Amino acid sequence: YLRFLNGVFKFCSCRCRRPREFEDPRVVSRGTLPPHTPLLAAGAAPRVDDIQEQDPAAGQRVVLSGKDWRFRLFKGKKEQAQAANFVGPDADDLGWDKVSVPSNWQLLGFEAPIYTNMAYPFTGCPLRKPRLDANPVGVYRHRFTLPAGFKAGRRLRLVLHGVSSACHVWIDGRKLGYHQDSGMPAEFDVSEVLRDSTEGTEHVLAVLVLKWCDGSLLEDQDTWWLNGIFRDVVLYAVPESNAIEDYRITTVVDPPYTEVADAEILVDVALRCSDPC
Repeated sequence: YLRFLNGVFKFCSCRCRRPREFEDPRVVSRGTLPPHTPLLAAGAAPRVDDIQEQDPAAGQRVVLSGKDWRFRLFKGKKEQAQAANFVGPDADDLGWDKVSVPSNWQLLGFEAPIYTNMAYPFTGCPLRKPRLDANPVGVYRHRFTLPAGFKAGRRLRLVLHGVSSACHVWIDGRKLGYHQDSGMPAEFDVSEVLRDSTEGTEHVLAVLVLKWCDGSLLEDQDTWWLNGIFRDVVLYAVPESNAIEDYRITTVVDPPYTEVADAEILVDVALRCSDPC
């Protein structure tokens, strides 16, 4: 009976304040671009260190992933409250660990990996997120420069292809937005943030990763619980205007379905135009 009352008290306490993004089921992302079909051309994406070996103006994308990321895991409640102090460009991260991205911080030795088959690996308010003091925060920081001619006449987009379980993202201390749904890319238009960038200007990308979010309550299954930026981080350029934003290809095959059959290919294209399309 006392345990029941304690659970009710915790649940009511959560309901008495406005939920934060990572504990609000109505919020999946903020500041991100709508999902779309991949738009990048086939071929290897150059890394920042390799872009000078090619024609920079011809480059369509730059992979920011690599071994030169700084990382710190904030575990305790007091530490977690300080995590947001390290997202600005002048924050001191010299004493932080150097890590590779993509990776999971558990596999780098910062925490032990957790495997569960049916029990949640955290505690917290019923139907809500885990308690903040049981929700470690990992902060990633990465310095980069734009290749010469990369942004000329183009819009720039930053894509984090996979982050678990939720993240807040900044460039040079300017917040881009928030994203969860770790299996889907988080894509941001960074054209305005990097508008005044000149050749050789150093920028700082900061990603604050939450170990748990309300979506974690949907993932109670046979699985390893691993966190961090576990897929590539890419900066790519698209034309300023008259560009493809999305497309869908549908194939309709006429019966009977034999080795040789007539088929119709339907292509729907969404365009972004400066002039009437």
